[in-house]
Amino acid sequence: MRTVGDAEAEAVYQWLAGKGLKFDFGKDPATELTKDQTIEQCKMYIAAVRIAKDFGCDAIGIQYQQGLKDMTPASDLAEDC
Repeated sequence: MRTVGDAEAEAVYQWLAGKGLKFDFGKDPATELTKDQTIEQCKMYIAAVRIAKDFGCDAIGIQYQQGLKDMTPASDLAEDC
């Protein structure tokens, strides 16, 4: 996820927005969703798809209870769509 560039993540965000997904961003990342958090989530999705492709997976999960929760915003976007 840390190897995915900002421009690539922004392109994913723009694609989602272009498909009609609406975001209600706030300013406080501790209590509200911010665009920066969403861009980081997009990096997670790109990395997850690459891992799935590399290993030939049909499905994967994102494990927050294993420490990821302390490093990045939750992947609510993918889990709620």
